[in-house]
Amino acid sequence: RAINYAPVALVTMAWPTDVLPPHLVGFGHLVPFKEEQEILGMTWDSCTFPQQAGAPFSSGPRPTRLTVFIGGTRRADGLRDLARGGIDDIAAVARRAARNHLGIDDAAAVCEVHYMDQAIPQYNVGHLDRIARVERLSARIDPRLTISGSLLYGVACNDIVAHARQTARRATFR
Repeated sequence: RAINYAPVALVTMAWPTDVLPPHLVGFGHLVPFKEEQEILGMTWDSCTFPQQAGAPFSSGPRPTRLTVFIGGTRRADGLRDLARGGIDDIAAVARRAARNHLGIDDAAAVCEVHYMDQAIPQYNVGHLDRIARVERLSARIDPRLTISGSLLYGVACNDIVAHARQTARRATFR
């Protein structure tokens, strides 16, 4: 009855100069599963957060930062196979994606890989009933006990923050 999780690898890459195509403006992109790509998507961090333009470089022209997302529930086995090969194999997927999706051939000056085998909780059939049971049991243990987190009602930051606020309001007015 445990909650299943999908693995995800985040690969953050940085270049000391602007290597993005000149027309590119935006947040990033997602890759539909039917496209049969190795990645879930990527964010163009230097476009999304231009105020952080110097990080990790202290000077010079506008640097580029990207984060490539690999894995997810439909690509779980492939990512776990990559992870067994080591972080260099995961980084190679991200470098290929930067080249294939954005035309970036230059080697990144920074390439950080973060692999999480249990990253995204999967809300399978019966999930809400399971969570309701857990909440009832915790209330019986101690009515002041509250549970919060991505495994409950949503994995997106806005879902987690909204639930945390609701939890804090309930705790405040007990």
